[in-house]
Amino acid sequence: MALDCFFYDVNDNDIDYFSMSESLHEAIFNNRNKYYRSYIYLRKLINYYGDAKFEGNEVKSLIEDLKLYLPYYTR
Repeated sequence: MALDCFFYDVNDNDIDYFSMSESLHEAIFNNRNKYYRSYIYLRKLINYYGDAKFEGNEVKSLIEDLKLYLPYYTR
């Protein structure tokens, strides 16, 4: 099962969608790897079955967190 991420504009119109695989989620948030704790917005996604809401600049900050995290993911 994938973690579904939906993006809406201020009028609740669909903008975009992407899916994070369970294996990617596990790779980011597994117990051995604690790097995600350094990323304020990325760590909001730790609960695979919960909802996380990002508004305005928070979306950009989440994207930046993901970009900064990528070097650790590839280790």
